[in-house]
Amino acid sequence: MTDAELLTLCKDLTPKQTQTVLHDFRHWMSGLETLEALKAHIEAVYSGDCHWWVLDANGDPVHPATFGPRPADGFPAGLDPYTPYYHTASHLHGENGSEGIHVFGTLEQARAELAKARRSESFLPWGAKVI
Repeated sequence: MTDAELLTLCKDLTPKQTQTVLHDFRHWMSGLETLEALKAHIEAVYSGDCHWWVLDANGDPVHPATFGPRPADGFPAGLDPYTPYYHTASHLHGENGSEGIHVFGTLEQARAELAKARRSESFLPWGAKVI
């Protein structure tokens, strides 16, 4: 599939959503292993079923109240407090998700990707680098 074909699938997403979805697809995030899965994921984004999740090392959602204030130079949160401060795509917190994960998708995808990370099978980036 070409980049143009991928972008056509994402035509109604925001630029940041498009960047995130394409990044995650290219890094084989759980639930995005096939073109059909990517199409289903995009439909879930359109319907609001996919959004940002932050899970701790145990795979439990982190309460937004523990995040502290958003840095002035971080990306705007919009209405979603789980939006990452500096990253624009899904990523691991700590090597192999040792400190958790930040995913744009469903809770099931986030937990499945964290499990992949524990097995050293995740290709999502980790660390403080802006994606």
